Amino acid sequence: MAKEAEVVLEVMVQRGVGPNAVKYGTLMDDYCLQGHMDRAIEVFHSMVDKGIEPSTLSYNILINGCCKNMKFEEAINLFCEMPCKGLKPTIDTYNTMLRGLFGVGRCFTAQGLLNDMQAKGQRPDFYTYCVLLDGLSKNGHIDEALLLFQELECSGINPDITMHNILIDRFCKDGKLEMAKNLFRKLSTKGLQPNVRTIWKYL
Repeated sequence: MAKEAEVVLEVMVQRGVGPNAVKYGTLMDDYCLQGHMDRAIEVFHSMVDKGIEPSTLSYNILINGCCKNMKFEEAINLFCEMPCKGLKPTIDTYNTMLRGLFGVGRCFTAQGLLNDMQAKGQRPDFYTYCVLLDGLSKNGHIDEALLLFQELECSGINPDITMHNILIDRFCKDGKLEMAKNLFRKLSTKGLQPNVRTIWKYL
């Protein structure tokens, strides 16, 4: 599919119909999904060579692909390149980077990136907090994850069922069944309905 799309882009160029960054982004995303990061990066450079300025979305696609395909140094390089191109990382960019860093156990680097994000005025969204809770708990920092969870509650940001599921799952896996039970029991008092994932983890 990606190869066919690449042929179409080349035909468009030959006919003088200029494909834009969105069309190139679609092709890059296809290659990323297939795990062909070298091809995705080639398409990116081909786009730039044709005078098409990459967008924030172009970088987000590649960064996401690099993280999912375990090419974290490439992801970091792309992230650091964005300001040089006059592009500002979005919350999606930061979330992708954080998820990737936690995925390989680089918690300290992830924390530094979070601090950098907030210093630049980018506020975490709900997904950011899910990434942080999941990343901390999976890397053995359950106390820090629980502290973050409690800080969210105190600051008026009500953790949703996904955030509860993350902690319940970790408590169960760590053998902290009483803590898992306590958190499960509090769901109804918070107006939250257990879903299939909650019950499965709890059981």
